[in-house]
Amino acid sequence: KIDLHVISRAVRMATRIPEEANVAFAINLSNQTLQDLEALTHIENTLNSHRVPGHRLIFEINETGEIHQIHAVRRFLQQLKKLGCRIALDDFGSGHNSLSHLKWLPVDMVKITGEFVAQRSGSEVDRAMALSLTQMAHSLKLKVIAERVDSLHAMKWLKAARVDFVQGHLFGEPRRLDEIDFYDLLVND
Repeated sequence: KIDLHVISRAVRMATRIPEEANVAFAINLSNQTLQDLEALTHIENTLNSHRVPGHRLIFEINETGEIHQIHAVRRFLQQLKKLGCRIALDDFGSGHNSLSHLKWLPVDMVKITGEFVAQRSGSEVDRAMALSLTQMAHSLKLKVIAERVDSLHAMKWLKAARVDFVQGHLFGEPRRLDEIDFYDLLVND
């Protein structure tokens, strides 16, 4: 129920943001939601009733969580992709199922676990891991996001590793959606 509430709220928020702002909302989906066909119907109905294109949503599935019934999850994600939604594999590199999930699930991007980025500001081992994961993802035509970027030092070595996107406290502290002036972001782009 929490996942569906968050999705509904994000879709309503998307209706107030101009399409040209190129804003998408990343939403984590629980394993329970991934098993629920009624949730899929709810997502489709919510997008259609608010006339929000699916590409405005990125659904994140957690790599560290045990995904049960992988074939059912795959079908669920394929339906989301038919709606135009994108799929991200979160915490990539932190669990033992990473490679298997890449093989079986229709993901568009991976989010390198923040363990390789935060705290130590990118030790030699962290940089090697991030580079290796990025190269592998790119060879599969996937985009790469690094999370928990909180320093310029981390930003520089992630850029050198050719990570596509970054997120973290370096760019701002978490804020409530209704406190963000998306129009201002568009105008000051």
